[in-house]
Amino acid sequence: MLDNHFWRKYFKVYDVLNHVIPYQEMLDMVVGSLNIKQGDLILDAGAGTGNLAIKMHGKGAKVIAFDSSTEGLEIYKNKFDEAVFICGNLEDKLPFEDNLFDHIYSVNTLHFIASQKRENVCKEFNRVLKQGGNIALVSLSEGYRPMLIYKDHVKKHYISMGFWYTVKHLFHLVIPTIKMFYYGLKIKRHTKSENDGKLMIGDEQFELLENTGFKNIKPTNNIFANQAVINIAVKL
Repeated sequence: MLDNHFWRKYFKVYDVLNHVIPYQEMLDMVVGSLNIKQGDLILDAGAGTGNLAIKMHGKGAKVIAFDSSTEGLEIYKNKFDEAVFICGNLEDKLPFEDNLFDHIYSVNTLHFIASQKRENVCKEFNRVLKQGGNIALVSLSEGYRPMLIYKDHVKKHYISMGFWYTVKHLFHLVIPTIKMFYYGLKIKRHTKSENDGKLMIGDEQFELLENTGFKNIKPTNNIFANQAVINIAVKL
């Protein structure tokens, strides 16, 4: 089991991902998918250190960050004075009234939940989302290999900045990156043991949305250097 001690160490280095191009591309895709309007209320389900929530605030949205890790939420609070957050478990009934949020997103979180409990989580998302509201789900997919994310990053950074800037860039990131690889492998082993060996398989995420009443579900798309899948849907 991944305890508070693990998450404390993990989130201390997590924000190294803010320097990783495929990670930033993933966050930008989620922001662009939700058709955000000034003042929209958004649920960040599995907020971590609040990187995506901060981007949403930059678009004029109001975000409630929800996560089971006090360690991640503390980092979010220290980065962003206007942070609004609740510590809780997505496997429980969400502490929100029906039809409250204009949009919901959950990024790299649903795969931590045991396969048999994921449908109930999506039912809760449906309950608290307004009619006409959008939902974006991103989950790590079966066969997840974190090394490919960094390989894609190095390639894109080299194309954009050249050889020497890329070498200098990687030198400054080497220690937190090694730690992230280590923690990533621990997460992968944990997810395998807790979820009967399953990350997100094929169209499982699409089917979860379909089975819990969402409509206009966009086909499963590979993102994050093809290590995660994204689905967008609407509550009608």
